[in-house]
Amino acid sequence: GQPRDRDDYALEITALGHSCIGSGLDPIHALYVFEEIEKTRHSGVCVHNALFLCYLCAPIRNDGGNIEPNWERYYDVFFVLSAPKKEVAQLIGISERMLGEYARHRSRRPTPTTP
Repeated sequence: GQPRDRDDYALEITALGHSCIGSGLDPIHALYVFEEIEKTRHSGVCVHNALFLCYLCAPIRNDGGNIEPNWERYYDVFFVLSAPKKEVAQLIGISERMLGEYARHRSRRPTPTTP
């Protein structure tokens, strides 16, 4: 085909791009949120309790610096969760093994593959 002139192109922002800009998230975090929403759309919202909704509404980044949860406490609490709450934990990728790893390696917590 014929080469186009620079003025022949127009860029348009997608709905995802618009949401990314509006949220103030960087592209990596915005994509992570989008993927979590997509998973929820396909698997449905777990409405056994409010835990899943808290997960969906929780901030995904720590702009405050060095705030690190007490992973030992999270590990202990995990064991007393009801079956429906453990189901929510599984849906969002939290396992006994993962919490155990975080609790054992507090100073060198494993790096997740996503933000």
